[in-house]
Amino acid sequence: MRKDRVVTRVLIVFAAVAVSSMPLGCVHRSPGTLHASSEAPLTAEQEELKEELVRGVRVRATEIGPRNAAYAPRQAYQAQQWLLGEVAKAGLEANRVEVKMGEARSANIEVVFPGDERADEILVIGSHYDSVDKSPGANDNASGVSMLLAAVRRLGAADLDRTVRIVFFPNEEYPFSTGIQMGSKVYAKLCRAREDNIVAM
Repeated sequence: MRKDRVVTRVLIVFAAVAVSSMPLGCVHRSPGTLHASSEAPLTAEQEELKEELVRGVRVRATEIGPRNAAYAPRQAYQAQQWLLGEVAKAGLEANRVEVKMGEARSANIEVVFPGDERADEILVIGSHYDSVDKSPGANDNASGVSMLLAAVRRLGAADLDRTVRIVFFPNEEYPFSTGIQMGSKVYAKLCRAREDNIVAM
């Protein structure tokens, strides 16, 4: 009984210290000027890239919205079709690698840029295109998808030593995040079965 009282008193002291120091944390000011940037203004090319990234996030987060195959299968499929359309607009072909889900139509979307001297060495760059239920998924992960799409649009003109695969994964969020229908897990198993020489991801 006395032990319980001691533990209770210790917890009360910790809580009191935490609460009393909260206002200090709120008024604490870091040295220097906040939010100031010493960077030069963006170039026209950088401004264009910024708009491209923002546009991609807006489409996925606001026009498509939550895109979880378990809770919003229509939007999840719409997100997949939008991605395929964007790759096609870039004049490229995407491989649609099916993820078995009964009647739902889910797939990994892979865009391959063959290398030259070390073409047998493969670099995989991935991002998931689904979202948590009821979430627009702007940061998680429309922003990542936008960055990878920007890379897709530019890699076609690049000279690459190694082969680069850009892969957009479905089903990375709950309830798929640890199961057999998780897009990246399905893709990893496929790569292992084919004995792909993946040197980095």
